[in-house]
Amino acid sequence: MGILLILLPKCYPKSEDPMPKRNLTFNFVSSVKEPGEYFDANERGRGLLLRVFKSGHKRWELRYRFAGKIRRYHIGYFPDLGLKDARDELSSLKKDIRSGVDPQGEKVRSRYTTENMTFRELASVFEKEYLKRLKESTKRDYRSRINRHLVPAFGPMLLSEIQRGHIRRLLKPMAEKKPMHANRVQAVLSKMFSFALQEEFTTNHPVKGMSKYGKETRRDRYYAKEEIRALWSAFEQQGEPIRSLLKVLLLTGQRLGETSRMKWSDIDTTRSLWVMPKDETKAGRSHTIPIVGQVKHILEALHQITGQYDYVFTSPMKNDRPVADFKGAVARIRDIDECPDDFRIHDMRRTVATYCAELGVDRTTLGKLLNHRGLAGDSHVTSIYDRHEYLDEKRQALTRWDSMLNQIITGEQAETKIFKIG
Repeated sequence: MGILLILLPKCYPKSEDPMPKRNLTFNFVSSVKEPGEYFDANERGRGLLLRVFKSGHKRWELRYRFAGKIRRYHIGYFPDLGLKDARDELSSLKKDIRSGVDPQGEKVRSRYTTENMTFRELASVFEKEYLKRLKESTKRDYRSRINRHLVPAFGPMLLSEIQRGHIRRLLKPMAEKKPMHANRVQAVLSKMFSFALQEEFTTNHPVKGMSKYGKETRRDRYYAKEEIRALWSAFEQQGEPIRSLLKVLLLTGQRLGETSRMKWSDIDTTRSLWVMPKDETKAGRSHTIPIVGQVKHILEALHQITGQYDYVFTSPMKNDRPVADFKGAVARIRDIDECPDDFRIHDMRRTVATYCAELGVDRTTLGKLLNHRGLAGDSHVTSIYDRHEYLDEKRQALTRWDSMLNQIITGEQAETKIFKIG
């Protein structure tokens, strides 16, 4: 019995359609003006494309797959590199790829040798290749320290030129006022040099083995009731949205960075919840905070001002960004009579924890409320298996604190014993 074999044309899913191709000729390459990408259909030119820019420039590129990813390599510009030469270069590059060499990776590494890479160039590559692995909040911290301190100090210097003395001259004055901040900047710089060493951009690592600037002692400051009353009055004197932001921080005990980036889309009005995405949290996990009492009224009022924007605490200067003038607000509050002259925003978080403990909130619930792994007793194992969100417990804790804070502000406070949490 004969077998009938029917050959069907190859079909591709829509997302995998082969690139449109044409047989590139010298006349076509010379005359084409329409911006776009033209893939070579010639057997010798498989993977070669001509990219035509709006400016009229024409560039040869190789499109290839390496380590499971689609990559591009810039071969040269037409007419400096003709069609035949581009195909010859393409053939050589393909041999390298088959032998396990990534042309684009080698191009980056050959550009930055131990002799000519500047710190500014390292910062650019570090952001593109290293920071992309980190969560958004960590990226922001790194970028801030790199752009505010490290690039201004070392930008034009070659990596091989940067010595430990240069680093100490940057960090020592910083450490005299803020040793913890100096240590964080040093840690970022160390990561950058470790990355450069691994990528063979340099053989120099001046941060390795450097000691930190003094012992980082934990601040255990929390505010007494009369200080809280004075601070609340000072908050009332601030403009929006700083006024509402400071109040919400004192009412919820959440972190400044995470709270200032709150979006209206993060608020579940049906269930009265603020759902913080995991990419926005220091703990790297999503965090849900019940909206109760005064916080609910504050957000309702603020919606009349910033409801048309993405961010709840939208900057009055930049409508597409959250407010960021925290130092100015802190300075103004410190200058107000009866307010603590050592006022720090983060101390409000410790204040909330301290008074919640007085109200009988257990350690686990408090840790869940503050999204603090250590306080909640979360190990790697328990964080995997304990999926309970403690919403009822957190709501109850915040309701108690809201009531107590209202009593403090209005002066209707009872004598109670404080159990301080460091």
